[in-house]
Amino acid sequence: MAVNLNLPFKYRLEPRVETSHYRRGEKRAAPKKIQKKFKVKPWHIFLLGILFTGMFVTAQQTYLYLIGWDKLIISEIDVVCGKLELKAAAESYLAQKHMGNILLLDIDHLRHSLEAHPWIKEVHIGKALPSRIKIVITERIPTAVIQTGSWILIDREGVELSPITSPSEWKLPLFTDKQDFQEEREEKLMLAWKLLEELPPEEKDRVQVVNLSEYDNVQVRLKDFPAWIKLGHDRFFQKLQTLRSERLFLERFGALEYVDLRIPERIYFKPQTSAGTAISAAGKESE
Repeated sequence: MAVNLNLPFKYRLEPRVETSHYRRGEKRAAPKKIQKKFKVKPWHIFLLGILFTGMFVTAQQTYLYLIGWDKLIISEIDVVCGKLELKAAAESYLAQKHMGNILLLDIDHLRHSLEAHPWIKEVHIGKALPSRIKIVITERIPTAVIQTGSWILIDREGVELSPITSPSEWKLPLFTDKQDFQEEREEKLMLAWKLLEELPPEEKDRVQVVNLSEYDNVQVRLKDFPAWIKLGHDRFFQKLQTLRSERLFLERFGALEYVDLRIPERIYFKPQTSAGTAISAAGKESE
């Protein structure tokens, strides 16, 4: 009797352990409900129109009531400024204006009108309901005196602040130009600012006059050195340090008309009494 030990695959015995299948849970899943689509009808549109119209009318009436409410009329103006004279001028200007309702106040227009004052640099305005505004003023700081036919204070940006009767009233450097700054004013002022910013505070305080008449050549007169000092357009501090180290040598020649430090390692100078003779000592020469 023959026995086939190699049965086809489909006739083989099933495994003893059945393959487990994933089940969501013992409970039966609830059937999904079919939602009906909402249909917009003409009366729905009519009701929405009435609703939006009511909201618009309510907002309009509320706005009209608020802009006419007496409690919102500006009655208190707080001006903050470090310069008392400028604060008084701003308060006097604002007292002449009818500020009106705080909701209708045009902050930009008010700010620009205040910044038109030459001494005012920036203005910040804030509202505080119901009837108060706060104005913070940043004043311009005088940095130098410029001579343009008259003496005028200017700030770091070159804005003319106010005329003065004499530069000696202010402990500030005086900027001069033989053309009264009619030409290349910005370029000349930039060179003067470059000079002052390069100097340390103690050296800056010594500067009395800055002459910008010559192109790209700053000429300086110090409070403790009356002769003109020609510095060129760069290395101002180093050149003044050289002058300080050679001052004893220069004083041997009495009063000087000018000292020229534009060429490195050389000092050219001209005495006031006479043209002088050529001197060569440690790189020093005289006309």
